[in-house]
Amino acid sequence: MEKKSCCMLGFTKPSRTVAERRRFGSLAGSFATVGYGLITGDWGARALVSGLAVATLAEVSYLTLGGGLAVAGTLGAQAGAGASFAAPFAVSYGTSLYTNSNQIRSASANESWNGVGLTIGYGAVAALGTGLANNTAISNSLGKGVNASRIWSNGSSAGLNTLLEKGYDVDSQSWNLSGQDLAYAGAEFGTAFASSYISEKSIGYFDKNVSNTFKGTRKYNYSKGFIKAYSQDISADLISLAWNKNNSWSNSANRDVLFSNLRSTTILKGVGFGVMYDYGQSSDVFGLLKLLKIKK
Repeated sequence: MEKKSCCMLGFTKPSRTVAERRRFGSLAGSFATVGYGLITGDWGARALVSGLAVATLAEVSYLTLGGGLAVAGTLGAQAGAGASFAAPFAVSYGTSLYTNSNQIRSASANESWNGVGLTIGYGAVAALGTGLANNTAISNSLGKGVNASRIWSNGSSAGLNTLLEKGYDVDSQSWNLSGQDLAYAGAEFGTAFASSYISEKSIGYFDKNVSNTFKGTRKYNYSKGFIKAYSQDISADLISLAWNKNNSWSNSANRDVLFSNLRSTTILKGVGFGVMYDYGQSSDVFGLLKLLKIKK
């Protein structure tokens, strides 16, 4: 019996980009459904609606902000677009759901749909952030040598997630955004944006001051990752300390928390770099240590 192709039967095989988009949407929707179900214990209509809504938003983000831009690229670019979306989205969305699980659970009490709104909202922010991070159209909007896509993604995600966190009050179980909440969200956006920019500039400075021989080693990637994370985390703590100084200095508890975060970040990143240094050859990382003015 002669086999007929899908085209002969009147069906059109979806393009690779469409398939990637659908796969990413299905992943995002499943993530939302399972996340809502685990947090609230409700696996019914609310979990289903959460999944369908987040899946739709994820596909729109993929198509308009990042993945869809690969249509005009090579087959390899198209194949990698879905992968570059899935992992960052899962990490971002998973972190938001875990961090705000109590808020979502409280908002879902008495069969309320507010928890669904929050679940969808955090999914929308994760989709937007992932889309911006993959958007090549804005990658050079802040100058050459700076990955503006990552900067805009981090800033937007921080600001919008803060709006959701502040927007629904667990105690009153109602939506309520004050002017102070908006200001706080703006400050979080600015902190994430500025610290990401500092991180990108630090990486650029590092690249210009190491030899091509060192760039070809595995230790180069370790060093670059360390500088990226260290400079962003430390600068974020310092910026937070600066804009929150009035409240910090008047409240000893807040001040202690800020300094504790700064110390722990410094120690953890320093230990991480020390491990990398111990496993590397001194000749390969000596230039980096000298650049950072760190003595052995």
